[in-house]
Amino acid sequence: MQTPFPHRRAIVTGGSRGIGLAIATALRAEGVEVVVCGRDPHTLDDALREVPGLHGLVADLGRAGARADFLEQATEQLGGLDLLVHCAGIQRAVDWTHVGHPDEAARELARELEIDLVAPLHLTRLAAPALIASGGTVVFVSSILGATPKACAPAYCAAKAGIRSACVSLRAQLAPVGVSVVDLVPPVVDTHMTAGRAGDRKLTPAEVGASLIAGLRAGRDTVAPGPAALALRLHRWAPGLLRRAVLHQA
Repeated sequence: MQTPFPHRRAIVTGGSRGIGLAIATALRAEGVEVVVCGRDPHTLDDALREVPGLHGLVADLGRAGARADFLEQATEQLGGLDLLVHCAGIQRAVDWTHVGHPDEAARELARELEIDLVAPLHLTRLAAPALIASGGTVVFVSSILGATPKACAPAYCAAKAGIRSACVSLRAQLAPVGVSVVDLVPPVVDTHMTAGRAGDRKLTPAEVGASLIAGLRAGRDTVAPGPAALALRLHRWAPGLLRRAVLHQA
């Protein structure tokens, strides 16, 4: 007989499509009350129609004030918080040999790092009191690119490396107060971000969502679905081999 799922109230950022929506769908199947956020109200409305009982708020997590407002509204709507899942992210392929307009280059870089690195860390800090009160869990969606980067997306890879490092630090800080920190490390997944990318078979978002549910049930601190598990082992034992395989991917 399967044990009850360990969480009842969850926030999933970037939950209007892709991996975030798949995780929210999997959580709803476990009876969890879920609030997601997205920047596009139309995409968010589509997600809410697709998943019965799902709640959503429009929020641009690239702005600090919006993060605080979203967390306050979502936590109030849920009546507390047991699980915070950071899925919101953007990836830009940028040719750094061509600067373009300096101000525009600075804005693009700041935006990417704000959403991919600053926002999840800031939200985690804001949510810490609620998570401590419930003995909850925070899940960061990192990437195998945080362990071994590719050339075309320096800012994204740097942000994901920062997320992986932050997971280790935060795990040490938060474990004594009863909060778990999970690093979800997807491989290439069939989402809007990877549309048109050739190569090996992409995992479906649903497969990633199912892997996370299993990992949370098992109490794992790292969840690496599909080929990501092998990639992490290669990174540990043959990092040069993995680097050569990944560095010049599109």
